[in-house]
Amino acid sequence: MNHMKFSKHALYRGLIILALVIAPFNQSFAATCQQGGGDVLSDLPPELGKLLAENQPQEKICEAPAPIELTKSTQKTRDFKVPTFQGPVHAVNGRHVPDEVIVTLRGGAPALDAFALTYNLTVRETKVLSILGGLLVRFGIPDGRPVAKVRASLIHDPLVIDAVPNHIYELNGEDKKLDRYSLKNSGILEAHTLAQGRGVKLAIIDTGVDETHPALKGAIMATFNGLEKVPLNTTKHGTAIALLAGGAQDEFKGAAPQVSLFIARAFDKTSDGKFVNSVFAILLSLDWALNQQVDIVNMSFSGPENKLMSQALKNLLSTNVVLVAAAGNGGAKAPFSYPAALKGVFAVTAIDAKDRIYNKANQGKYIVVAAPGVDLLIRDKDLKLTFKSGTSYGAALFSGICALVLEGHKNMDLKILQKNLRTTVKDLGHPGHDKIFGYGLVRARDFVARSRP
Repeated sequence: MNHMKFSKHALYRGLIILALVIAPFNQSFAATCQQGGGDVLSDLPPELGKLLAENQPQEKICEAPAPIELTKSTQKTRDFKVPTFQGPVHAVNGRHVPDEVIVTLRGGAPALDAFALTYNLTVRETKVLSILGGLLVRFGIPDGRPVAKVRASLIHDPLVIDAVPNHIYELNGEDKKLDRYSLKNSGILEAHTLAQGRGVKLAIIDTGVDETHPALKGAIMATFNGLEKVPLNTTKHGTAIALLAGGAQDEFKGAAPQVSLFIARAFDKTSDGKFVNSVFAILLSLDWALNQQVDIVNMSFSGPENKLMSQALKNLLSTNVVLVAAAGNGGAKAPFSYPAALKGVFAVTAIDAKDRIYNKANQGKYIVVAAPGVDLLIRDKDLKLTFKSGTSYGAALFSGICALVLEGHKNMDLKILQKNLRTTVKDLGHPGHDKIFGYGLVRARDFVARSRP
């Protein structure tokens, strides 16, 4: 509780200083600020907060390149249009780092230090991102001002494209017990007679992955570390996702045993056991995936809507990349979960061996499809068996199934892919689309067959 008391004193002191400094020359600005609604230190795992608060500025990059153009062979050549923030500044929703703001700047912001000084911010990290077409900066807020108030001041600056909270996201999985059924119930074994995922690039944004696992030998083409300052504490969740999507071991093969895996580490485990991290690491990972020219991106995590992440994902969609996300493990009454709720993303929920919904799965009109995700059997590198449950794992299986569909047809239009899915699922729940099961249970063999010319 001491850190809560400290944060309040720092906040009040910061607001008083802010008023004294700014009021004489910019009273109109003060009138437009609004109190943020999400600045709660108790919501942030203490270990993560400490790591993210380290003020270790990176090398300044003063010129941002133009957005990359991908090769014609992949038919992913659209330029990205980065929108300017418009409309009123609303209260911040969702958990986020309480003393940080993430900003995209035009032209690389040649006077970054002067910019930071103007707004009483500290530069904690800078990266040039192709996926957002500009310079991404993680600014620290040293005087306790609410994130929403800082955003309100920044968005009026002509150098600023957008400013958002550094939201926290959580992986969607847990351990349970039962037996293996997933490859049979979803038709994956039958689909393997038609496709194995050859030549398809699947990016997994998750924890690190145990590259020594025998079932992943030769499957991982490249890796990326979005958390350079954070020690590697766990690989369990990411390894399980990789095995379900693309494990090649005969006895416990994944959905697409010959898919090429690209692993981006954007999460780790904190001292309180939560799998969480910030949107900054996710943005770096998405940018890396774009530059690897992947065909599918698996995102087995959930959190609040974030404008920069949404824009990055829209840019990926514009290049015809298949985006798959876990629906969320918040339960039937939980709010919509992102990135799954973003239009164009395949939001995957989880069901058990009897086609019953996972009891912790989110519900909502954004749910697209159901896949096995309860009590899935995983074999670790020491041949020990574990059982996993969560919408994370349903998403992993569905990502692998998409790799089967795209084998030999990597340029398939996303609208055709979506149509083929809708016409081949097993309807569950109410007839047609519903908020619990989406369109229904994916049937891999039919999905793959329908997608062939």
